[in-house]
Amino acid sequence: VAPKIVLTGASKSGDRFTEAYVGMTYLLKQGVPEGNMLVVTTGSSTYESLAAAKRVIVPVGVETVVLVFDPSHNLRLSAIASELGLDASISPTSSRVTWGPLKREVAAVAAGRIFGFRRLDWVGSQ
Repeated sequence: VAPKIVLTGASKSGDRFTEAYVGMTYLLKQGVPEGNMLVVTTGSSTYESLAAAKRVIVPVGVETVVLVFDPSHNLRLSAIASELGLDASISPTSSRVTWGPLKREVAAVAAGRIFGFRRLDWVGSQ
């Protein structure tokens, strides 16, 4: 599906490892060669992580991306990718969607479309 896998995710207070590192460790155990992975550990939100990933992939000539995330986040992820100018396809994980996160995502997508996801991310970080 893709020649390179970009793993994103920083750590939160108390975490021993970043989300990106945990993902890389899992993929290594699945037999994915380390040279096929790019690890991006900056960004404390979906917007920041995707923007950081773009800064890594554009210089190496990557033009099209497949974004893998849990289903409740995919609409927002697609909208953020579009706002960042990424040519993205979405591939949802098989995790189950629950009402709590889905309600939050609906509100986040609505607000992001009205105000812009970058601006919304900035407000959330204050």
